[in-house]
Amino acid sequence: ISHHYAKAFESLFGIVTCLPGCFSMYRIKSPKNGAWVPILANPDIILEYNQNVVTTLHEKNLLLLGEDRFLTTLMLRTFPKRQMMFVPQARCKTVVPDEFKVLLSQRRR
Repeated sequence: ISHHYAKAFESLFGIVTCLPGCFSMYRIKSPKNGAWVPILANPDIILEYNQNVVTTLHEKNLLLLGEDRFLTTLMLRTFPKRQMMFVPQARCKTVVPDEFKVLLSQRRR
């Protein structure tokens, strides 16, 4: 319940600060002046999100445990005029892991 209230409140301002992967849908491209402009596939976002060299515990946690918040921050910083919204009516389906170890790896937080 708190997830719905927190995200709905953030949506009032158009800036949801963390979009967890299991609850998110991203626009990959957007039409602009008759052409398709990359949004999620923007080279700046891919370059920064793709980094895998970490030198501090903070960077390790940011990239391995907080990757959803990191991606959301990159999206907001790259596209400050776009909105990140929470839509409570949205529905999704998931594939349940076949093995317990896979489930545990998903639940590492």
